[in-house]
Amino acid sequence: MFFHWNSDLYGASRSLLRLASRLAKDGHDPVVVLGQPGPLAALLTGAGVRVRQTNWMAAIERSDLSSPVALLRFAVRAMGSLPAYLRILWAERPLIVHTNASIVLTSGLAARIAGRPHVWHIREGFGDFPRLWRGFQRFVAAVSQRVVCISESVASQFDGRIRQQKVDVVHNGIPRDELRVPEQEEIDRLRSQWGLGDRVTIGVVGRINLGRKGQHLLVEAAARLSEGHPDARFVVIGSAYPGKEAEEERLRAMIEDLGLSERFVLTGDMGDLALIYGLLDILVVPSPVPEPFGNTAPEAMAYGIPVVGTNLGGTAEIVRHGETGFLFPPSDAEALAACIEVLLADPALRTEMGDAGRAAFYERFEFEHCYHSMVDVLSRARDATGRPPRVEAADGGGGDR
Repeated sequence: MFFHWNSDLYGASRSLLRLASRLAKDGHDPVVVLGQPGPLAALLTGAGVRVRQTNWMAAIERSDLSSPVALLRFAVRAMGSLPAYLRILWAERPLIVHTNASIVLTSGLAARIAGRPHVWHIREGFGDFPRLWRGFQRFVAAVSQRVVCISESVASQFDGRIRQQKVDVVHNGIPRDELRVPEQEEIDRLRSQWGLGDRVTIGVVGRINLGRKGQHLLVEAAARLSEGHPDARFVVIGSAYPGKEAEEERLRAMIEDLGLSERFVLTGDMGDLALIYGLLDILVVPSPVPEPFGNTAPEAMAYGIPVVGTNLGGTAEIVRHGETGFLFPPSDAEALAACIEVLLADPALRTEMGDAGRAAFYERFEFEHCYHSMVDVLSRARDATGRPPRVEAADGGGGDR
């Protein structure tokens, strides 16, 4: 049984969709508990995965940490979620419980109360909250048989003993069947629509969030490249979070102020990986803060596109500097421009790095590797209790399915 907060289709949700769908295909009976309706629920159902929704899902947000009063209010909501979770556990009798993100705090506690083995999937970095992390990591370990981290960078946050005893690193994987080859006429149509033509195109993919994703650094780098490479074009693929539209407005204003409006395209959200990466010749991952993993880098590598990313977090694990792309210091637009310029000046190097990236993807990030690693973790968590999991049924009955 998987607990997941929302039903959007970004990184954590897509990873859950891939894992649960494959488990269903292999004859298991995964159940996903969601706190919000949305497209993820429909896709899970279509893949043969049972979905349950609860209005009591409590997920912590940054605003809940803004004051003691806000934190207290969240604590009340979180404790109120426990009875709802336990009712679901009593009804379903899952063999194992999996929490799909750090922000869902009490599903692990419910599993502990119900005697269910629990796996907590940690997909986030806690560098902004060092004091909170010291206590939270101990809570994670106390209610979990195993802890899965999506990168060595995320795993390194744990204290040595917890890291050694309970933590496994399993990268997010991408299935081969999601990597369709786009029709050239599709790409030509989009390139024509956005005025890209056959020019070399550099892009960034993801939610527009300047403080965390750093799209503005690509704009600054483009300004430095404009004189030497006037034909290069730049695309920003993605949109701002609802309620954060001012981020996109700031980015557009910056592009206009630097006189780059004719060289930039903001496409909005695009769900088709083949079309996204069919447009690009170079992917940039300019995050000024560590990416816990960063799905866009291995996606681009799968399509044979060199990656230029910051030398931080998961990106530094994914990109092999000088082999599959380049790494540059965070928030250094001049260094980013220099890396892009090397690739703009050398088409053969772009091809060579793209080929190396594709080979690295199939060696390290293709879904089959990650899926079998996750199944192994789930099996070890199930066996770690040393006894069959127990759940008392609400009516006093018993038995596990």
